Amino acid sequence: MILDIDENIKQEIERLTNEAFGVFNLEDPQPGIDLLIEAYHKIPSPRTKYSESFNLLKYIAIGYFRAGRIDESEKWLSEFLESDFNVRRFGESEYLAAKIALKRNNEALAIQHFIVANQKSEGRVFGSDPEDQEYLKFFKKHAKEHVRPTEFEEMLQVALKEIDNNNYPYALSLLYDCLNIQLDNVTVHFNKGLCHFELEELDHAADSFTRAYMLEGEEAFEAADSKYLDFLKTRIEIK
Repeated sequence: MILDIDENIKQEIERLTNEAFGVFNLEDPQPGIDLLIEAYHKIPSPRTKYSESFNLLKYIAIGYFRAGRIDESEKWLSEFLESDFNVRRFGESEYLAAKIALKRNNEALAIQHFIVANQKSEGRVFGSDPEDQEYLKFFKKHAKEHVRPTEFEEMLQVALKEIDNNNYPYALSLLYDCLNIQLDNVTVHFNKGLCHFELEELDHAADSFTRAYMLEGEEAFEAADSKYLDFLKTRIEIK
């Protein structure tokens, strides 16, 4: 659950953040970062439960990293990861964790973080800067099987595999891409409903299950747990 911050505190955080941006430079990052840290400490405990924590922690940890101060960046990484998890952002904290791991010559850990960052961001975490492209090249070399697919059959197979691994958010993002290619595929609609159901997004689950049922009837549910068809029967009339 994300908490709401007091409006007066929010305004003070914005003031300090803007001031930090005005003085920050890579040659001497500390004055700017000190202002960001001051802003972060304005957030009530538990700080990482507030959405404001994400950007502040990102600016602090990445600021230190870009300035080449890896030890300081790593000290802030754990809170950045926690904030990213709590506010459900886009894998930016794992991306930084991977880059720090590479600086520490821990390629195995870097690959693990890159995989998560790639999945959460749907590949967007790798930007267009030359440095980002070098990280993408490393990722493709060492974790080729985890690079987001673009062809329909491969996307669908990866989605089904991720469903088996209970990785429903990533599977769902792939299934949405599948629908952009084949709108009336019963396997896509059923498994999209399954993901929504397991994520407790029941209205979306009902919509997808209904589409699967309209395409193939109860046969669309035959190989799956009966709970999915039982759920659909609570939403539409099935004789």
